Amino acid sequence: MKPSQSLPVFICFLALCIGPVQAVPPKDSTPDRDAILAERDKLGESAQAALAAKRFDAAQVKLQKIYELERSVFGDAHEELLGTLDFQAQVAELAGDLDGVIKHRRAARKIGQALYGPDDYRLTDLSIALKDAIDNQQRSPEM
Repeated sequence: MKPSQSLPVFICFLALCIGPVQAVPPKDSTPDRDAILAERDKLGESAQAALAAKRFDAAQVKLQKIYELERSVFGDAHEELLGTLDFQAQVAELAGDLDGVIKHRRAARKIGQALYGPDDYRLTDLSIALKDAIDNQQRSPEM
């Protein structure tokens, strides 16, 4: 057998030996937790659909529910919360809700400080995002 032919044969051999890969649930997985996270995922799809339809208010409501579900599962300081808060801030910005943007950016920075400590480099992006949101609000004309 030529060397160029041995690689596909080896890959097929590995595939047969290993078999299908199944997701292993996390060690702290429980039926209640899994149900909450499944609900969160459904809400996420619904929020994406609302966002695609430019129904920003509906997306914001769904994202707030997602945030609350994540807090019930992960606690008050977790990276999942940072991602959700960032998404909430982006949707608030699309909706023109500058106060909402600042609220979510402040919450994200507070969680970042709790997770990483006050002097960690990962707070830089969170701080810049908050400063930008405040600057945008100050520059915007009063409505």
